[in-house]
Amino acid sequence: MEINAFPTASTRRVPAWLLSAALHVALLVACGLLFRSSRPMAAVTEDRPVGIALVEHDAETITYTDASEDREQSPAEPAPAAPDRTWELPDAAAMPLASVELSLPRAAVVTPPPDALVARPALTSGGKARLPSGQDNRDILAEEAARRKAAAQLGPTAEVSLFGSAPAVGRSFIFVIDRSQSMGRGGLNALAAAEVEFTRALANLQPSHKFQILAYNHQRVFFGEEKWVSASAQYKNHVGEFMRGLAAFGGTDHQLGLSSALYRQPDVIFLLTDGGDPPLSPSQLAEIRKRAGGRTTIHCIRFGARAWQGGENFMEQLAQQNGGSYRYVDMSRLLGHSATHLE
Repeated sequence: MEINAFPTASTRRVPAWLLSAALHVALLVACGLLFRSSRPMAAVTEDRPVGIALVEHDAETITYTDASEDREQSPAEPAPAAPDRTWELPDAAAMPLASVELSLPRAAVVTPPPDALVARPALTSGGKARLPSGQDNRDILAEEAARRKAAAQLGPTAEVSLFGSAPAVGRSFIFVIDRSQSMGRGGLNALAAAEVEFTRALANLQPSHKFQILAYNHQRVFFGEEKWVSASAQYKNHVGEFMRGLAAFGGTDHQLGLSSALYRQPDVIFLLTDGGDPPLSPSQLAEIRKRAGGRTTIHCIRFGARAWQGGENFMEQLAQQNGGSYRYVDMSRLLGHSATHLE
């Protein structure tokens, strides 16, 4: 009986392609197990390689070196020990200032100017400082105290009146008198009348007071030198001599006389004239008011040959604008230099 060792096609139950697929799957599983067993246990739990980046700074370039390539070690060989490195902090004193950067925000520091700490005092019309209410400024207080002390050393004020005018109060007086031709003996003879009035008025002044007499036409002449003189007997006794020595001639320059008097910044100016031409213009009046600055009062005595006829005169404006008084003197009615006509 013949026995067939190989089954025939009719007797095979499993297809050939199925057997081939099974063999391939078995080979893949075996390779996977072999590869798994060759890796260290610690590496299985890692999600991704870990590397150390060494950064080297240069003046112009920056180089990055990846040290993760040397991380994997053979399972049979132990990992080499890391080199022993000692990190030292740099000395702050040796570091250049340019390499130190502060990340903290800096607080803004605003230093007010010295003048902003103390309010400046207001100024009066005369240019003097006025202490603000409640303001403690030692410099201003010291200046004010010095001014009061200096004023006290000058002594009390005095009152002067000419030809029955309102009294003028002050410590320094300048008598500005017109010496043009119309004011002399050939005219109103006002210079002689003024001599009597000056002598009487100066008798009320003390040696602590100051005075000066300025006579003008188209020129000017002072009593003694061009400076203040004390109201002492030494100078008072020479006033009559000075007045009698004045010659009345020429024209009139009121601006010249007043400007010369204001230059010395007196407390009081008396202007004595017949108000002849040329009168002071509005611009000249404004300039005089500016120079007086509220410090000097200007009183005006006007001489006339007849009774006052009315009408405005530049001398009235001059007195009103500078805190003074205005007086009209009728020389035709003047008897013994005592009869006057008050405007």
